[in-house]
Amino acid sequence: MHRFYADPEKSEGDVFVLTPEDTLHAVKVLRMKEGDQAEIILNGNRYSARIAEASDTLVKLFPESTLPSTEPRLSVTLFQGLPKADKMDWIVQKSVELGVARIVPVAFSRCVVRLSEKDGAKKQERWQKIAREAGKQSGRCIIPEVLPPVSLKKLPDLFDECEQVAVPWEECPNRGPLAFAKEYPRLRSLGIVIGPEGGIAPEEMEQLTAIGGEPITLGKRILRTETAGLAAQRFLRTVWGNGVRSSMPTVAYHTLGCKVNQYDTQAMEELLSAAGYPTVPFPGPADVYLINTCTVTGTGDKKSLQLARKLKREHPDCILILCGCLAQLKGEALLSAGADLVLGTQFRGQIVSLLQQVLSSGKPLCAVEPLPETMPFESLHVSDCQEHTRAVLKIQEGCRNRCSYCVIPDVRGPIRSRPPEDIAAEAKRLAAAGFREIVLTGIHLSSWGKDFTPRRSLLDVLKTLEETEGVLRVRLGSLEPGIATEDFVAALSGCKKLCPQFHLALQSGSNTVLRRMRRQYTAEGYLEAVGRLRAFFPMAAITTDILTGFPGETEEEFAETREFIRKVGFARIHVFPYSPRPGTPAADMPGQLSESVKQARARELIAVGRETALCFQRRWIGRETVLLPEERVEGCWEGYSPDYLRIRL
Repeated sequence: MHRFYADPEKSEGDVFVLTPEDTLHAVKVLRMKEGDQAEIILNGNRYSARIAEASDTLVKLFPESTLPSTEPRLSVTLFQGLPKADKMDWIVQKSVELGVARIVPVAFSRCVVRLSEKDGAKKQERWQKIAREAGKQSGRCIIPEVLPPVSLKKLPDLFDECEQVAVPWEECPNRGPLAFAKEYPRLRSLGIVIGPEGGIAPEEMEQLTAIGGEPITLGKRILRTETAGLAAQRFLRTVWGNGVRSSMPTVAYHTLGCKVNQYDTQAMEELLSAAGYPTVPFPGPADVYLINTCTVTGTGDKKSLQLARKLKREHPDCILILCGCLAQLKGEALLSAGADLVLGTQFRGQIVSLLQQVLSSGKPLCAVEPLPETMPFESLHVSDCQEHTRAVLKIQEGCRNRCSYCVIPDVRGPIRSRPPEDIAAEAKRLAAAGFREIVLTGIHLSSWGKDFTPRRSLLDVLKTLEETEGVLRVRLGSLEPGIATEDFVAALSGCKKLCPQFHLALQSGSNTVLRRMRRQYTAEGYLEAVGRLRAFFPMAAITTDILTGFPGETEEEFAETREFIRKVGFARIHVFPYSPRPGTPAADMPGQLSESVKQARARELIAVGRETALCFQRRWIGRETVLLPEERVEGCWEGYSPDYLRIRL
């Protein structure tokens, strides 16, 4: 059965009314109607219910029976010292996703933050809202309670409500989490005390011990700034690793396509992991496979479908989730490819509840809806990345350009910008987790801020990141040439953390081809943009994408592109042979070239790109640069310079 949350203020007696968000999901996405069955959560209880009335604005249900609770038997209270900035938002979200039942902000002596009663009430309201949203996204029956901030003097009464209280402390070498976890089966309620940045003062530790707190250690540095908020999660994972959640299905993830897809996959992985679904390395074996698909080229379609069929053939009993651009484009048609859940480019924040619905019903589900012209930026978050020092931060979604060859506006929707305060909060979390370089990405990054009133620009984001402690570098994703005005580039030169690597989308160096592509610049305009960048960043790396073999591309037009690559002197290029996308104007244009011609031209441009890349690298001989080490290879450190030079040290 599908799971929903009832609105406690509107539900009374034998009638349940869904929350507005769940009403929209039930009617628009799941297309539920009168008579359908659903699982309802109300005030921490689960019910089997039947829909009595369903419209776009209201869903009423009659409860038929009470269902057993799925909440963890252990009730965990997190006593959290107040951290700086917006880190508490992240601590609340992650702790709730993991299963914490109650959160108590505590004002220790070493807390930098000092809240008045009025400020504390505002913060409590904010944190409770975050807890409510995190609980719903994680499929929790009981939405955790966030108490008002308290002092150490008020903790004894709260400690009395816990059977046992653990205090992770880096200077307690004799008690470890595994020893403590052995006592877990006898517990019904556990308290965990996490100190603020700077730790718990010795005299406060004595007070905590005196009122029943037991010091344990989770390893060195656990109370440092970058790890304090993770202590409860690490402890609970240790406890749950002893078998409490061992029955949860395992999930393997695979991403096709761009950095935006990589970000979306990571965000969904964190949501599922927090809900108790263990991650296993791809290709598994796993109980669930999540494939984030790509449709920017025909090759992307082919790879996505081939992988889906291969996984179903090799693992016929697995649950297969297909999400992303191809899923948004094809929708229900992908169910025939073996998908159990089809999830496009929205509702990704509901991945936990959608998967639970598929698992409980045993029926495939397509959660793809048309993308409306007005829709908000979907709030997804990441706190970790696969790379060691570089983290991708998605700040923009959608595109309103209608290039003649592209389906992206149809599968990603209108432009939506991530709110600046949300960007700043995630950058702080990533910096606290140890990432020193932030890569800003989006479907059409140059459009960030254009949907705000008043309009804003990427410069506002860069200014915010300039002020983010711990972030050493900021790298921009793909940009349109038109953004590189004199004023914009001059302002960029004042950003001390900005990496001087600029990926300017080109596609073709021929003006006639650019017109047929409906690109919004000329080759001359592109050169002027490059010139402005190099005037302020003389050693900048200019990188780009080239689409070759476009319909009607003559030998002369191809030669123009080839020579244009040499003229710019790109540090790196990505070359794609044109593939027709059904429904686009270019697919119906005359002069479609053969695959052999397109492949031959692609190989030739790749060779030219290697020449210009080598020339760029040679310019650095005898110069100094800075290496951000990423991994050890054959006993040496490897990483990238700000100019995107791969260096071995």
